[in-house]
Order: sequence, then structure tokens, then C-alpha cells
Amino acid sequence: PAKDSNANDSSLACLVRLSYPDAKPCHRLDVDTSGIVVFGLTPDSHRELSHQFESRKVSKIYVALVDGHPSNEEGSIDIPIGKIKSDQGYNRWALNGDKSREAKTKWRLEKSFLLNGAKFSRLELFPLTGRGHQLRLHMEAIGHPILGDTLHAPQHIADAAPRLCLHARKLVIQYKGFNLEATSISPF
Repeated sequence: PAKDSNANDSSLACLVRLSYPDAKPCHRLDVDTSGIVVFGLTPDSHRELSHQFESRKVSKIYVALVDGHPSNEEGSIDIPIGKIKSDQGYNRWALNGDKSREAKTKWRLEKSFLLNGAKFSRLELFPLTGRGHQLRLHMEAIGHPILGDTLHAPQHIADAAPRLCLHARKLVIQYKGFNLEATSISPF
């Protein structure tokens, strides 16, 4: 996870700064999501890489374990994401919430399987935008919530895995005229 917080000395950003004091993360992952995080090691590289994320020039592929078997091999989701007030008074990411912004995700089925009679699938997810909780909300919206999602999935799906089954598998960035590709093996 890439939560960058001065209050948490075990955050990934703090650990990276032990070796690279000027390093700054160029994007974020939800705190429960595993996988690749890109850091700029200098102010110039941070600015350039952050701009690539903001201008949607970075190719991102995630993998997720979801509830159920999709009826299609692939699909796309185009549902805006904004914020709403929760019952506790906190802002929470939600589909079509206040001040919603465009959110688009493509997905592809890798594998469907049964486990103790329950249907699950492994999907590749391709976020075309980068909204908070986008992949979690979009999978829930199409009826296939991510296993272990304690924020948006029904309780029995949240309890179906010991962690959020969402992993940033692959990123491709531009560097000095070349495509640099990073991949990470999913822990599930």
C-alpha cells in the first residue's frame, strides 16, 4: 500500500525515503490494495511522472478476485464517481455522488471457478481514469464485488477473503522516449 503519511513511519513512502530521501510517490493505491507504486526520486522526475498519471498516459492493469461469474468475457463500465456523506458524517466515495467526475473501467475475464459451491472469478481491470475506489465501486455496480472489500461489498463478500483481493499488476510509463514496464505477481 502507498499511503504517504508522516504520522506512519512504516508507510511505503517512509520506507523508500530511508534509501532515497527526496523520493515522492507519483500516484496512490487504496491503502488495502497491493502492487506497484511509482516514485520520483528527484523533483524533476516526480513532476514528469505525476504529469503522466494526471494526463492518463500511464497504462495500468489490476487483477481482482470477484464474487460470481460474469455473463460476458469482457466489458466496460462508465459510471461517474463523487462523494456522499456517510451515516457517521464522513465523506465517502460513491457512484454518482456529489460533484461526480467521469470514471471509466474496462475489464476482462481471466478465469471463473467454484470453491465450496460458491462462484468466483479472476478479472483483469483496466482503469481508464483514476478516481478514488473506482475499481471497487465499478465491480460492485456490475454485481461482482471484490472479495475482501470491507467498504463497498456486502458483508459476506467482505468476509470471503482475509484481505482486499485487488492488486496493481502492471504499469507502463514513458521515460526518456522509452516505455518502461513494471509487473508484480499477485499474492492471490
